[in-house]
Amino acid sequence: MWPGNTESIDEALPVLLVMLKMNCLGFLVSVFLQSYQSSAAFVAERKHVDSIVRLSSTMALKCVYPTNASISQMTWQKEENEKKRIIAVFRLPYDLYIESNYKARVQVTNLTSNNKSLVFNNTSEADVGFYQCSFHTFPYGIWEKRIHVVQSGPFELPDLSKYHVTTEPGQNVTFTYRNDSDVAVNQVTWERVQPDCIDFIIQCADSEMPIYGSDYENRVDCSSERNSSIVLWHVTPSDSGMYRYSYNKVNGENGTGWIKLTINSHVPMITMLHMILFFGIAAFLMLAITVILSRRKRKRIKMMRDHVASRRQLPYQHKNCADHSSANASQNPSSTETEEPIYVNCKQMKQICSEDVQYMFLVLYLSFQKHC
Repeated sequence: MWPGNTESIDEALPVLLVMLKMNCLGFLVSVFLQSYQSSAAFVAERKHVDSIVRLSSTMALKCVYPTNASISQMTWQKEENEKKRIIAVFRLPYDLYIESNYKARVQVTNLTSNNKSLVFNNTSEADVGFYQCSFHTFPYGIWEKRIHVVQSGPFELPDLSKYHVTTEPGQNVTFTYRNDSDVAVNQVTWERVQPDCIDFIIQCADSEMPIYGSDYENRVDCSSERNSSIVLWHVTPSDSGMYRYSYNKVNGENGTGWIKLTINSHVPMITMLHMILFFGIAAFLMLAITVILSRRKRKRIKMMRDHVASRRQLPYQHKNCADHSSANASQNPSSTETEEPIYVNCKQMKQICSEDVQYMFLVLYLSFQKHC
């Protein structure tokens, strides 16, 4: 028989009984163990259902161990005729056994060591019933989750919720039951409802300890004020959705209500606008600088060409000048050919630089005006 078919203590009971009966002091203890063994099945049957899943052609039964621990084995079972039938057993690191009747249409996910969900293909009405997954861990022992697969349509969700809670990831959220009368409440049950699944969260009662859903036992607690609210710790975007509470009052009155939870996981709009504005201005400035440098390069080339052309034209322009000009030109022939064009070119350079600076400031001004 594969490990995990029964509780470890139940498997050890027959051996313990024989050993204890060998001494007189063990008699009373053996009576206690026998009573526990006879009631173990009854206690197991009374265990609440952690999730209700709607039967579909492709169906996934979620089983994720909620904390960090050393996992030695994971088991999937189905309850049939007051017995538990093995479906799959997984031993770390990669030892997986799937019962022959399920091997062709069942898979066990291996995303992480603590995520061993059961995925069905080509389901039938025979797959309706109760399922149980269990993790054998150290040092926390055995962790179990009970799932009920039902044949029904999509679970109904209200079109609108009277109460809407909005928060951010990592925050703690308080859900409050709205009591419209002064009649005390005996019990309030909280669930998360999705179209294909209903997850049990917690049940708060006056005279009893809270009952926790397996997926929420380390994330939620009842308030001390007349069971009127619960606190869900460290929410994530996956917690967004519809939550239902069901209450029973001391006068026999009962009812239900809904709360919608929204987790804002997107980047704030103001931050996105700042990023768009920043990158837009940066791209525009790069384009403007490229255009300015290109214009300056073309102007320098044109200026050099004009300079060469002017030097070639100067001898012909001074050929018919007055004698005084000719004499001065003959005494210092290089001055009239070089000094005048150089002076003109400097003025042209100053004008070009001034125009470029003015153009750059104009581009910057227009870009900021456009994005502000």
